[in-house]
Amino acid sequence: EQMGGLADEETAAMLIAHELRDEEVGGIADIAPGMDEVKFLGKVTGIGEMRTFERDGEDEDGRVVNVEVADGSGSIRVAFWGDQAEAAIEELEVGTVLRIAGRPKEGYNGVEVNADRVEPDADAEVDVQVRDSYRVEDLSMGLSDVNLRGQVLDVDDRARTFDRDDGSEGQVRNVRIQDQSGDLRVALWGDKADIDIAPGDHLYVADVEIQDGW
Repeated sequence: EQMGGLADEETAAMLIAHELRDEEVGGIADIAPGMDEVKFLGKVTGIGEMRTFERDGEDEDGRVVNVEVADGSGSIRVAFWGDQAEAAIEELEVGTVLRIAGRPKEGYNGVEVNADRVEPDADAEVDVQVRDSYRVEDLSMGLSDVNLRGQVLDVDDRARTFDRDDGSEGQVRNVRIQDQSGDLRVALWGDKADIDIAPGDHLYVADVEIQDGW
């Protein structure tokens, strides 16, 4: 659109990819809050669910999807907003390599990046193994869509109920599981809090998000 129709979609995509290659950081580990804009290459390791929220003075709800990307130096969460969030859900897959330009900030689980421009790069290689299932020792803060297998060490006798901001009632139940590499407390929310489990049972949990404990 900026070129008034002088470039077709393929040419426009090549121009974007060329721009994203310029001034890339050395690796994800180099990204820090306070940088004006960073450009980096990363492989998608997890795609979160779309969340909607009300925007002040706007009739249409906002949309955001958090995508975990990684390279050989580390991993980071990238927030896709609006139409980019829709595209992330519809088009992205775990294992896709992306060239990303965005603005770093200090997020709830560490450094995050708000995506400005994103372009898949099928020719680029990122030496990151995408796991179907993680061990406890492989986990790090901010990972999402993690699958785990472990044996139950202990579990709350019953779910704890709490009041949500909207006035409805929720429930949560804590269970501690272990594998050969370590142990981890897992919070089971909603209907999952009612499953029949006991110490010694083997448990498979999917789509876990790794956060600070309390």
